[in-house]
Amino acid sequence: MAKKPTYEKLEQRIKELEKAALKRQKAEKPLQEFEQEKEIILKSLVEHVIYQDTEMRILWANRAACESVNMTCEQLFGRFCYEIWPKRSDPCPDCPLKKAMKTRQPEEMEKCTPDGRAWFIRGYPVQDSKGKIVGAIELTLDITGRKQAEQKLRKAHDNLAQRVKERTDELVKANKKLRRQIDERKRTEQTLQESEENYRHLFQTITDAIMLFDAETRRFIDVNDAALNLYGYSRKEFLKLTHQDITSEPESSDATIRQTLEGKLERIPVRYHKKKNGSIFPVEISTSTFTLRNRKVLCGVIRDITERKRAEEELLEREQIMKAILAASPVGIGLVRNRIIDRSNRAMDRIWGYEEGSLVGKSTKVLYPDAEEYNRVGHEFYSEIEEKGVGNLETRWVTKDGTKIHCFLQGSPLDPSDLSKGVIVAAMDITELKRAEGLVFNLSQMLMQAQEHERQMISRELHDSIAQNLSTLKIGCDLLFDDQPAIPHEIKEKMAKYSNLIDQTISSVRNLAYDLRPPVLDEIGLVKALEIYCDEYSEHSGIKVDFQSAGIHKLNFDSNTEIHLYRLVQEGLNNIRKHAHATRATIKMLGAYPNIILRIKDNGQGFDVKARELKLDKEKRMGLRSMKERVNLLQGRMTIQSRPTKGTKILITYPFKDKNMV
Repeated sequence: MAKKPTYEKLEQRIKELEKAALKRQKAEKPLQEFEQEKEIILKSLVEHVIYQDTEMRILWANRAACESVNMTCEQLFGRFCYEIWPKRSDPCPDCPLKKAMKTRQPEEMEKCTPDGRAWFIRGYPVQDSKGKIVGAIELTLDITGRKQAEQKLRKAHDNLAQRVKERTDELVKANKKLRRQIDERKRTEQTLQESEENYRHLFQTITDAIMLFDAETRRFIDVNDAALNLYGYSRKEFLKLTHQDITSEPESSDATIRQTLEGKLERIPVRYHKKKNGSIFPVEISTSTFTLRNRKVLCGVIRDITERKRAEEELLEREQIMKAILAASPVGIGLVRNRIIDRSNRAMDRIWGYEEGSLVGKSTKVLYPDAEEYNRVGHEFYSEIEEKGVGNLETRWVTKDGTKIHCFLQGSPLDPSDLSKGVIVAAMDITELKRAEGLVFNLSQMLMQAQEHERQMISRELHDSIAQNLSTLKIGCDLLFDDQPAIPHEIKEKMAKYSNLIDQTISSVRNLAYDLRPPVLDEIGLVKALEIYCDEYSEHSGIKVDFQSAGIHKLNFDSNTEIHLYRLVQEGLNNIRKHAHATRATIKMLGAYPNIILRIKDNGQGFDVKARELKLDKEKRMGLRSMKERVNLLQGRMTIQSRPTKGTKILITYPFKDKNMV
């Protein structure tokens, strides 16, 4: 017969089992945290992730997959994948998941769904511990944009090929036409040599004035109709004139004729001639000499350049006006070609601190404090100019004496189709403005800290003084009529009501003190404090609040960061309670260094964001405005997405520094 275990052995066995259970619990906790983090990551992926069994039934799907068909994971569970996305009654014949489960290797394909979208699908077989295929994981990415871009590229390529072909045909036709023209010109020249009539026709057809001038007699022997129209003479009158009769510069005209006859001059620069009515006009002359009937003849082709001169004078005047504007402008203006300084006005030289024109031909790299800033401006500034036609940017420059300044740049290209032709850059020194903004920012930070300090002081006074005094008063009321049976019952009831009223006042004072500065924030940290606040909010408001956090526990916040995040969540939930008419809210806080991402979402009535922003100045609602002002002062960014009946989403990106890393 076996001996019964002694009491000591039983006690030792129990302790061993307790240690084993504790060890197992500690081992399972990291696994649970890992599963939570894994689920958050899978839900945040933009790719569709779907787990299916061997019959193609959906066992699990991430958020992106669910949102693509406006269904929840629970609604998708147990349904066949080919019913949901391809809208089929049987599996797709080219399904990569089927193939992956058959080949035991990952398989992939591209596919279009009935709604016109294109997808890249990859299937991964899932095996159990014995190597048996138990299902497959589907990873799907929307490649509609890429496919559309490829289609446009193919279409553009085809259009380009067609245009090249058409242009080639045009060039071939033009070449043939040119050859025909050359042949015709040769035949015309031969004909002109043989026929005076054809010569006269060509002579009169030319629109420029043509004059044939006898070198010995210095008289005109022939002119075309264009010359008669230009100068206002009849043919008979013109043939009686000499060259001095049509020029307003006789001396220079004689010298020009001599040089032409000596073969030293073929093109005469601008000269001024006069018409029959005495008016003076500028001309441009091309000359040549030849022998006709043993006489040396000078041929002059005269072109009236009055309009061209007027245009040149207007252009010169505009250039002078532009130079005056640039010289008078208080804004720095310069022309930059391929990041080389081509020219700059006085204001720009003053900003740089260099002598006027001393940086012309130099690289703009000399203006930047380091290569990183130079490359950043080159990428962001010119990319925006190329995309929008105008670029705006804030940067830092270094003046000649080494002073670092803040500048605002705005640029526009001379030719939007070719930036290498140059970019006009306007610059303003905003160093003092940035310094003022910094002072405003620091003052705002100090104001918020003072406000929180005042709240903390009031909270402590309410809790330690007023609440304690009220508690003492309540105890006194409760004990006032002890050992006095002769007191009427009605008076005792009144005193009991007063005691209850004092109790309610104590509770209100403590709640007010808690709202002003929650003590748990300093005692148990931000995440636990928000969990408690969300639970209490749900209990008091009737709105179910789901609070989630990831990557926050490892971060070491300073007290300012904690109270700011706490206030943002507090204000967001207060707005939901007051205005959203929601039944459910979700708070998600994600730590992704160097930012904290805070999402506040509700299923309430929603609103028109643009219309609400326009009414902010007229309404007394301060919730969203105070949240935006707090985020702006903290150099964060806040965006609101909402539509009537579709709920509201608030996304806050808040930069921070771990206090252990400062």
